[in-house]
Amino acid sequence: MAVTTANVLWGTGTVSIGDAAGGTFTDIGATEDGFNISLVTEHEAVDVNELTQSIDMIITKQAVVAEFTMAEATLANMAKVMPGTTFSTSITLMGSTTMAKSSVKFVATKAGGGTRTITLSYGTFTSDSAQSYKKGEKWMVPCRFETLYDSSTPTFTIADSA
Repeated sequence: MAVTTANVLWGTGTVSIGDAAGGTFTDIGATEDGFNISLVTEHEAVDVNELTQSIDMIITKQAVVAEFTMAEATLANMAKVMPGTTFSTSITLMGSTTMAKSSVKFVATKAGGGTRTITLSYGTFTSDSAQSYKKGEKWMVPCRFETLYDSSTPTFTIADSA
């Protein structure tokens, strides 16, 4: 089997958060340990009484989940990823049951040049927030983004550039 090193993804990437329409994206700066993106699919077998084997499989639930740890814990960055909060000059939590909708874009470098861009076009941040103020430790903000269905745009796209 031939190995093509240009096909191997390698290296760092950036994370940007955009509005719910997938328009303007803002780079959130440094992350700790990069990011993970997973496509979670639940399926169900289609069975009939006349056969002992399933005749088909159907998708019953699908979601794209992205997780990363934000290292640049500015108030503006934190307000983007903390569910149920508002922000002007400070972050305020007032018991809101509405979760802000946004989009997330990941751009990673590829071996041999070029980039891979992964866009999660519509969803919400569902991460719990816990920060540690300890001597010698960085203040990190764990982030979890889950996609939602929007009939006007693809949920998840991956594109490579040369």
